[in-house]
Amino acid sequence: MTELKALCESFAAAGVQSIADGADTSDRANATRLELGLEKVELGYEMLIETARDLGTFISFGINDCEMLLFCEPANFMILNENRIHAAWVASNAFAHTRMQGALDYVEFIQAHPGHAPRGSA
Repeated sequence: MTELKALCESFAAAGVQSIADGADTSDRANATRLELGLEKVELGYEMLIETARDLGTFISFGINDCEMLLFCEPANFMILNENRIHAAWVASNAFAHTRMQGALDYVEFIQAHPGHAPRGSA
């Protein structure tokens, strides 16, 4: 989230609206916003676990009191205006999350190569 915060203006300059969403409650999401200084990052919350599963994210059981009973592991999706997933980065644990600079590099690549169909689009 801190990397997204740092690159938020670069994503916006590339025409990308960044939204961080998850299954956290609104209280937990707002606490994270304050703790990490995410004023410029749009945060969603209370995503249904079923919706996260439909998107293909990994779901984990909380293992301590700081975690929710069930929660989503990190995933990033590039969704086009037609509400189609253009690219997805799905991690099985927090230590394997997407580097946001890599996602921004991909945005710049597809902008430089218009009409380049995403892989897996058959």
